[in-house]
Amino acid sequence: LPRPLMIAWGDLFRYRGDRNQAERFYAMAEEKREDAQDMARSGGFSVAVEDFLRRKEYAEAEKLIRRWQRELPSQRLGGYSCYLLYQVYKARGREDQARRLAQIINRIDPMGVYARKMAAATTQDAP
Repeated sequence: LPRPLMIAWGDLFRYRGDRNQAERFYAMAEEKREDAQDMARSGGFSVAVEDFLRRKEYAEAEKLIRRWQRELPSQRLGGYSCYLLYQVYKARGREDQARRLAQIINRIDPMGVYARKMAAATTQDAP
């Protein structure tokens, strides 16, 4: 399968809550990536995104998170990139997207640290 199709299948299983199948397809996609970015390996993505968030450059932060998740699709299973994307959605007033992301991550990784952080923040914001 081509890499984009593997990622799409991983996304489908992620939305359905099937972590094992999502991990399988994301791992295959990561093995096929054409050029592993030094930034991804060194944690540079998170540092750069955090910097954009501090400067309130939310559009740039979101673009970089999307790139990070394209290069390392397994991040979509509740990794730090999901938590940062959640923060971007909240900062941009996209509450529905933030809530939906929190629900997906809670379903796929209920005991994960970022799932719990998103759930706690979503609960605090509830009326």
